[in-house]
Amino acid sequence: MSNYQNILAVIDNNNNSHSLVQKALALSKRSNAELTFLNLSNQDNSIPAISPANLSTPFIEQNKVNVVKAKTTKAYPAISEELSNNSYDLIIKNKITKHHNYMGISPCDDWKLLRNSSAPLMLVTKTQWQSHGHLLTAIETEEKTSLHNALNRDILEHSYRLSEQLASKVHLINCYLGEDPSISLTSSSLGMNFISQKDLHWQHLKMLSGNNLEIDQELHLQQGIPETEISLMAIKYDVNMVIIGTAEHNSLVGTIFGHTSEYIIDELQCDVLAVKNSVTHH
Repeated sequence: MSNYQNILAVIDNNNNSHSLVQKALALSKRSNAELTFLNLSNQDNSIPAISPANLSTPFIEQNKVNVVKAKTTKAYPAISEELSNNSYDLIIKNKITKHHNYMGISPCDDWKLLRNSSAPLMLVTKTQWQSHGHLLTAIETEEKTSLHNALNRDILEHSYRLSEQLASKVHLINCYLGEDPSISLTSSSLGMNFISQKDLHWQHLKMLSGNNLEIDQELHLQQGIPETEISLMAIKYDVNMVIIGTAEHNSLVGTIFGHTSEYIIDELQCDVLAVKNSVTHH
């Protein structure tokens, strides 16, 4: 399982800068990745929270850490410009406080990045990562297209990678709204068998999780609205991070009112990693 190789960490005027810097340094060290700090702050001095002690550590001495001063303090255009000039396989940014997108109001920078950036986006809070903690990975199993299956594989790859780097247990969660009035059917040698939506979702979730004995993982099937159930599960296990797929559908309705994944992220109070389908960006 390959590590991140080139990480972009975005420093703004948010008071969570110290936490973001520490997380970026820790993750880049564990991944042995090149790290670039993009400074959006209106301060001209060195990036906050990078002290001389940090800069003299063996990791910093042996690995290249860049600092780039952005031409603007606005996150989306600054990040977009940096992404157009350099290739990154992970963006780390402070998470914006809950933002509701109503018709006629422009989406926030986080939503723009979720929709338009090809790189995975990690939105972080000031909460520190716990050693031997938990990761919560949201998997949607109903759609069976090849693109969606590829997205699920990408989500799981990121989850298992982070579970090793953060020494965290993986919790896979799948949400469904309830029983479909048209009962699902499966074929067998004896004919057609009836199967409940709950059992069908369990089958799909177990199939996706596979038999990866190297990863400490637990499966959860919840009936209810995803943004509610995922948020409650994140609180229950006090997770270090929620990993989720995002912006797979580009419909007009989704563009105006927001995608389900964006509302899920809005409800979360913890760090989030939003993964887009790598297949569509090759």
